[in-house]
Amino acid sequence: MTTQSKRSAVHKRNKLQSSGIQFIPEPDCEAAGNENIMAVIDRVGRLMTPEAEAAGLPLPKGDDFTGNSRVW
Repeated sequence: MTTQSKRSAVHKRNKLQSSGIQFIPEPDCEAAGNENIMAVIDRVGRLMTPEAEAAGLPLPKGDDFTGNSRVW
C-alpha cells in the first residue's frame, strides 16, 4: 500500500467515524475450514482442464460454503 493510499484510507475512516460509525478491531483468530475450501478449488480447477472438457465433464454450477462440516 502506498503512502497516498494509506492517507486516503485514514481520511475515509476518520470521515466515517465522525458521522457516528464505530469500527471494531479485527478478531485475533484464523478462519476454520480453509482446507475444505482449498479442496473444492482444486476439484473445480481439475474440471476446467482441456482433458476434462474432452471427456465431456460439466463445469460445476456452484458450491455452498455455509454450515458445519462435522457430523455428530
